[in-house]
Amino acid sequence: MANYNNKTWEIRDRRTPEQKLWIAVLKAAVEDALDERELDFKGYIRPAVVRHMQKDYFLVPNRSLYTVCRNAGYEPEYVIKKMKKKLCGTTLER
Repeated sequence: MANYNNKTWEIRDRRTPEQKLWIAVLKAAVEDALDERELDFKGYIRPAVVRHMQKDYFLVPNRSLYTVCRNAGYEPEYVIKKMKKKLCGTTLER
């Protein structure tokens, strides 16, 4: 049986549908940036240029990333810091 007194559950319940959508957008960007595979889920080639652009979204942040983070309810600087740490730890070229 679910524990309804859990604070995490209460926070999740308070998110608006729009905020949930922005969280999904941010999650997709994170997954794309961390994905090292050369083929996408349909088997098409993911060119190196595209993979670099997906990483640069976090490594060279712009207004778009700040907007997505704020609309998702996250602090942009925190997301950028964590993603830079993760991406620079997984790539040799950066």
